[in-house]
Amino acid sequence: MPVSGQEISRVVDEIVRAAGANGEARRKEIEEDMARFLDHGVPIESATRTIMHRFGAAGASGLKSVASLQEGDMDVTIVGKILSLNARQVVARGENKTVFFGFIGDETGTISYSSFKDIAPLNLAKGDIVRIEHAYVNQWNEKLRLNLGDRSTISKQEAKEMNIPAPIAEAKEYPVSELKGGLRNVTVTAKIESVGQRTVETKTGAKIVYSGKLADETGGARFSAWHDFGLNQGDVVRIEGAYTREWQGVVDINFDERCKVTKLDKKIETSVRVVPIREIEAKGGAYDAIIEGVVVDIRPGSGLISRCPQCNKTLQKGQCKEHGAVDGMPDLRIRTVIDDGTGTLNVTIGRELSEPLIGKTLEQCKAEAQKAFDPEVVVEHIRKSLVMKPLLVKGNAKKDDFGLSMIANDAKPLALDRAKLREKAESMLEDMEAI
Repeated sequence: MPVSGQEISRVVDEIVRAAGANGEARRKEIEEDMARFLDHGVPIESATRTIMHRFGAAGASGLKSVASLQEGDMDVTIVGKILSLNARQVVARGENKTVFFGFIGDETGTISYSSFKDIAPLNLAKGDIVRIEHAYVNQWNEKLRLNLGDRSTISKQEAKEMNIPAPIAEAKEYPVSELKGGLRNVTVTAKIESVGQRTVETKTGAKIVYSGKLADETGGARFSAWHDFGLNQGDVVRIEGAYTREWQGVVDINFDERCKVTKLDKKIETSVRVVPIREIEAKGGAYDAIIEGVVVDIRPGSGLISRCPQCNKTLQKGQCKEHGAVDGMPDLRIRTVIDDGTGTLNVTIGRELSEPLIGKTLEQCKAEAQKAFDPEVVVEHIRKSLVMKPLLVKGNAKKDDFGLSMIANDAKPLALDRAKLREKAESMLEDMEAI
């Protein structure tokens, strides 16, 4: 496979860094050696090993321990245990890509990793033992990070015990709005806005998790407490030693019995902020986001639908994908597209919120459809009621292959602010003229 000039430049840069003080002074020699090897058909991995040996660079190939890794190491091979595995969508060179990231460790220590290589087909999970080859090490946020590129390989190994020392991360306090996935030893002070409990199955059996929403002056986030701290709605707490996970742009703050949770005698005025769709798009999702925009389309699947009485999924021609032919339960929903001037969002609105929006109940919609012998009369009524009308929606937003979407937990019409709409229209025209 031909090697791109960008890949060659990256490898040369890594060799220069790994060679230390003499590297930059001998960059031209390194480039010439690399070009000569590649011209003779030598694989870039073999060329890299040879050049690194010649220039005394760190990172010669061979199995390494995590503790021995250094910035600039290349062609690294390690065997370790996956401690966490996350994924997020990014745009790289104009293309949507999935980046896998987390922590991996062995008996000597732990290190964060990042993989642009698609490892999804391996079905890896937390706790798996893996062998990684042809990786390299750099610094990210002043910490070492193991990187897997297109030429790296990763394979699952036979399960074995590994006594991995707990990573020591520097404690840091964050405002809620600055939390992101993959953080450790997090301190946050926030107000508990909602809390409930659910039972989950773990390796040690069933466990009760207390989850809900917390918020401060900057924003809100989801939390999961793996220990009963006696949290109540309205409590203001300081949480120390937490860690974060992220899925589809939604951050989840996790803490357990090893963390310190202190109830504080203070007030926090939580933030209620309308979020631009463009901001949610950039993050890949949002938790409990409030969006204001104009309804620009009513999508197929709106109006009267039928649901399976067993699994509640939508029926197609009287058929459930899981349970076959069933007597469906009637329901009402709206699938719409909202534009706020910065982007568009697909929103699904359930019956309880749809009825007040269109001024008709499910029973009234059924009666009208039966009278007209056509369920499309309900869809047409939805269009007349909502299209080109301003709407506020609230819920969790996520980004997938079909774009940005939300299942609304609140939806209500906004007063028609003509000045505001005119300002948005002028802004959109300016953006179009600038293209």
